[in-house]
Amino acid sequence: MTGGLQPGGILSFGQVPSGQSVQKILTLTNASTTATLTIRRITSGWPFLSTTTCGTTLAPAAYCTVTLTYTPINQVAIGSTRRSRLPMWASW
Repeated sequence: MTGGLQPGGILSFGQVPSGQSVQKILTLTNASTTATLTIRRITSGWPFLSTTTCGTTLAPAAYCTVTLTYTPINQVAIGSTRRSRLPMWASW
């Protein structure tokens, strides 16, 4: 994944006012030049929404994107930031 982000890592969204959204776009790249990467699932839970261009497999040297949107509703977080822990998305 881009930006040194690893499965299980933390992605910071900073301070987001209630009712507004922030998106982070992640790129998942198959670093292998010979093996196909199997993607088991890409999921998110409230208040996060994930959309993706990824299918169930990723060809050698190919990439796809995952857009993660954070939209807090009726949440007040003074002086704090929201972070999302990324699950292990792929196996090979």
